[in-house]
Amino acid sequence: MWVRSVHKRPGHIEVDTTVEVADPQAGGRRGEVTLDADPGRYAFGLPIFWALLLAAWGAARAPGRLQRALLGYVLLLPVQAFSLVMYLLMQLAGAAGFDVRTLRMEQWQVEAIVYGYQVGVLVLPTLAPVLVWLLLDRRFFTDVIVRGWQQTVMKRP
Repeated sequence: MWVRSVHKRPGHIEVDTTVEVADPQAGGRRGEVTLDADPGRYAFGLPIFWALLLAAWGAARAPGRLQRALLGYVLLLPVQAFSLVMYLLMQLAGAAGFDVRTLRMEQWQVEAIVYGYQVGVLVLPTLAPVLVWLLLDRRFFTDVIVRGWQQTVMKRP
């Protein structure tokens, strides 16, 4: 109900919305909000994931890295999309002054946008690639990292 059109080009997305806000610099006239974002800003988890895969492959030389890399890419796409959407929604809510009447929604929904923004922009871009790597490379993690940690703990007096 908010999105009128979306314009995409490499490294940039622009969303024209139907939400009208008063502009104090224009004498209180109302204008529609336009949102801008850089999708690549929320896709840095993919290089982190690939670096973890490459490091594990360098240590263990296990087969199947290409399949894991492609599967990780597919698994990280929804996380990156969520982060981008939460960023755009937070921009929209901020432009509307977090006013529930302007946004035509309930207070709990505005709060969900704020919390979703914090999780989607601050937590998920760095946590998701590590979790996907742990999911797809459990064997390396248990064979190398957990056993190494156990050996270190056992050597302590």
